Amino acid sequence: DSSSLTSHTISSSVREDFIFTPTNFVFALAQIDHVSTQGLYLRQTYGGGFGHDVIRNSSTTFSLLGGATMVHEKFFTGAYDQTAAVLLGERFGKQFNKRMRLDHNLNFYPNISQTGEYRFDTSTSLSIKVRSRLSLNTSLIDLYLSNPPPGNHQNNISISTGIGYTF
Repeated sequence: DSSSLTSHTISSSVREDFIFTPTNFVFALAQIDHVSTQGLYLRQTYGGGFGHDVIRNSSTTFSLLGGATMVHEKFFTGAYDQTAAVLLGERFGKQFNKRMRLDHNLNFYPNISQTGEYRFDTSTSLSIKVRSRLSLNTSLIDLYLSNPPPGNHQNNISISTGIGYTF
């Protein structure tokens, strides 16, 4: 007997960095998520904070992030939450050569309105350029929620592949 699980997931994030020294920046972010396996109909996250580039050279960037967010969540059960969360994160980028790039992001959100609850988002992406404007991309994405409604899953892991075109 085999079983399967289907997830309908939409996750979109926009972040703008404002650089004020060669290694320090502030940022603003907005994120929207829909994760059916977690029973999450819609999550809206808005916030910002401070970042520091620990490593920054021509091929490697490693940054640490800290900030605060406001989170609005609506679940399929009808439950609705509006909370505040701390944002702790890191981002790593490595250009191996002209054709291959690896990017990794981790954002951890401990809930300060409902202590003990948290979530994290992490993604790792590999991009390989096959032509000057064409690339093959693959990503591993993990969206974790510590307190989904009963009967739902805490983890949502996805693998994404695609073709990229640079304009």
